[in-house]
Amino acid sequence: MSFKHKVLITNIVLMAVCLGVVGFLMIHNSYQVSMDMQLDRAMEEHQMIVSAVESAVVDLLVNDSFYSMEQIGEIGSEIAVSVEGTGAKFSFLDGERNCIYINMERLDFDGELLNYLERGRRNYIIEEQDGNETLTIASLIRVNDSNMYLVNQRDVSDLYKQNEKQIWFFQITMLIALVVCASIISIISHWLTRPIEQLNNTASVIASGDYSVRTELVSNDEIGELAEKFDSMAEAIEGHVQELKDHVRQQEDFVASFTHEIKTPMTAIIGYADMLRSKELEKEQQFLAANYIFHEGKRLESMSFKLFDLIALKRQDILPQDIYMPIFGEEIQESVLPVLERAAITFSMKLEAAIVEGDRDLLKTVIINLIDNARKASKAGDEIRMLGACLEETEDTRFYEIQIQDDGCGIPEEEVNKICEAFYMVDKSRAREQGGAGLGLATASLIMEVHHGKLLIKSIVGKGTTICVRLPGREVKEDEAQIET
Repeated sequence: MSFKHKVLITNIVLMAVCLGVVGFLMIHNSYQVSMDMQLDRAMEEHQMIVSAVESAVVDLLVNDSFYSMEQIGEIGSEIAVSVEGTGAKFSFLDGERNCIYINMERLDFDGELLNYLERGRRNYIIEEQDGNETLTIASLIRVNDSNMYLVNQRDVSDLYKQNEKQIWFFQITMLIALVVCASIISIISHWLTRPIEQLNNTASVIASGDYSVRTELVSNDEIGELAEKFDSMAEAIEGHVQELKDHVRQQEDFVASFTHEIKTPMTAIIGYADMLRSKELEKEQQFLAANYIFHEGKRLESMSFKLFDLIALKRQDILPQDIYMPIFGEEIQESVLPVLERAAITFSMKLEAAIVEGDRDLLKTVIINLIDNARKASKAGDEIRMLGACLEETEDTRFYEIQIQDDGCGIPEEEVNKICEAFYMVDKSRAREQGGAGLGLATASLIMEVHHGKLLIKSIVGKGTTICVRLPGREVKEDEAQIET
């Protein structure tokens, strides 16, 4: 059963119970008030007859003309004339309960009504007679040392019929009210549960695999808050799923690239080795074959070392040390100048004085890799620039940024987010010619992760590339950097 149907049924049941209780109390109260009025009128009528009998008997006694109970019948006849037209029925009974007088043909009542009567007290009973409800009242009168019973009746059927009509009217009214209220509640419950249905539909779509869908619910209540959190959750799930997809793709690309990188040199090595083994070659051919085997073996060795570095970096905890950047830059320059000079590429460096915390050897690997990549993208006569400056991200956070700039071929925009993946190369043929395997930037990216730093890449095709290395650091004066001298 849906939630809106539960809301509808619950409200209808509650409304029916409340209306039923209220209606019962109102009808019962109305019936009770009417019954009390009828009873008061009957009691007044009964008292009037009692008073008339007592008054007539007193007159007879005063005049000394009361001889027997038969005279009560005459008194009854006089009273019957006075109440004619009121519908009152009454009867006089002697002490033995024999009828002395009755103003109707007959007057039926339960004899138990006369039991335990005391003078001045009245008993009454309501019972059904011939399909009508009748109110019977009885009392005991003392007449000249004798007991006499007065019994009178009143038809109260109209009261019961009126009560039944009220009940019937209330039932019809309540039924109409329930139908109208059920329609209104159904509309309201549908309106209230529509956001929940939308959330449910969105959840079903997400469960089917489409993580891009959102509820797009705007509301200032709890459902609106739930929808907002649901959308945030869906966005987070979509991000995690995309990360997993990217991770799977990277793994597949890694395996494919690794297989390709291994297959090509191994095929050549096996071919040249078989040639050396099975054929008699001239010394020059033997040297060329052995030289090719040697270079491809060194390339495989270098690649295996780099792969080992990648694996080790993921499990490595560094011991940070203070690194004074101007001296660190001089060490970098000494390492890269010979290679750059052979390629006829100039190198310039300008580093502000600052202290950076990190592993010197790992950070040196990052910068040298970046400069080497810049060399591979540049041509003779170009310049590679290494710049460093302290920057302030927030009031409490400062970092040092090293920029490696070149004027080379640049990187296409769609390739920028992929170049830090293992074995990924923008220009594979040129990279292999220069001894690359696509592992340098992947290693640099992991080193930056363990240093809690950032690696940012900005590139324009045909104009060059700028790679920024951001590390936690602090600005110092040159005379404060004695720890590095």
